[in-house]
Amino acid sequence: LELGAAVTIFARKSERAEQLVADLLAAGASPGSLRVAGWASVSNSGCTILANCTPIGMSDSPDSANSPLTCQVLQTLGKSTVIFDTVYNPIETPLLRAARESGLRTADGGAMFVVQAAAQFEAWTGRPAPKELFRRVLLETLFTKDP
Repeated sequence: LELGAAVTIFARKSERAEQLVADLLAAGASPGSLRVAGWASVSNSGCTILANCTPIGMSDSPDSANSPLTCQVLQTLGKSTVIFDTVYNPIETPLLRAARESGLRTADGGAMFVVQAAAQFEAWTGRPAPKELFRRVLLETLFTKDP
């Protein structure tokens, strides 16, 4: 929003999405660039970036094997659409797998996790963060099991 993007919040529960919009407007977002739409309207939405902010696909959750969007819906999006999943465990979520199978570009939640950790590190220490080290530790922690 700060960079002038038009943002649509696709929501399964409209009241939660409306509250998010109210919070963003209260924080100074431009009302003309922000709207709520029903989950079903993701198809053919023409979005440039679609960010999944649900826990669907997270390890050890009831929905760990599921994707919030079907392959059929993903195939209606433009080939330049980037699918970003905020779920970081597992790195390869059902949504990201389906998006790649549909020919879309993806970004995993691990990338967000590392960027957040780097920002915190830099705020606390005043030094540049070792992002590659953070990524390696994240991956080793997720994929290494204790004996």
